[in-house]
Amino acid sequence: MARHKLGSDRKLAKFLGTSKASVYDYERVNRTLPESVFDKLADLTGYRPQFQALPENWGRVKGGKSRSKSELAAHLATVHGKALLATRNWHASMKREHLVQYYESQHAKFKAVAGYKFHAKRGHKVRNEFEKRFADCLYENGVDYEYEPRIDCDGRTFFPDFKIGNLLVECTAWRGCDKARKLAVKLAAFEESGYDAVVVVPHELRAFYKSIEPYLVSDFNQVVKLCPGSSAIPPRQVLCGTER
Repeated sequence: MARHKLGSDRKLAKFLGTSKASVYDYERVNRTLPESVFDKLADLTGYRPQFQALPENWGRVKGGKSRSKSELAAHLATVHGKALLATRNWHASMKREHLVQYYESQHAKFKAVAGYKFHAKRGHKVRNEFEKRFADCLYENGVDYEYEPRIDCDGRTFFPDFKIGNLLVECTAWRGCDKARKLAVKLAAFEESGYDAVVVVPHELRAFYKSIEPYLVSDFNQVVKLCPGSSAIPPRQVLCGTER
């Protein structure tokens, strides 16, 4: 739960003021959990289980170390199971009763963990340099856009990188075919909900995205032509390769 809140073992170790190796040992009960570390974890997660303090000589009693570790491991497993169930129930309840607030809060947490460090000329932050270059191109051409808006598609919620009128733009410089498979699912959902969609990738990475070739654009200006109010050719003509 603590790792989920902070996003990584490195950030958790920094928060606790210890090393990643110590976090590993605490999790696997290879060493006892100091009270100061326990207090920090309890404050972070808002969950403070009751533990019985070990006697000062617990490590010197015959079998004490092994027995104490075994009892602690069993207790931690029980606590972990209860915490996991409570977390799942919370997510399910929020999705049922407060869907919009749930996705907005989850997205805000994700953005905080991801650490958006690049500043677009319009004043907001983006994930990486490629998104910054694309956002700046839109801004310099007077194109009004939304960055990572929430989009509802037949009961599912997505956060496309950019929304320009009815056009949704995914902007990626990820190397690997797995990304294309994930994008294919999103693109299908976008179109089923009546949106136009394109995927902007660097020209040198197009080979990774052959499975979604009809949606690929590598020239930022091609997307500008698709924007509302432009005199560009129709979107489908660009998507089919006429303008490449």
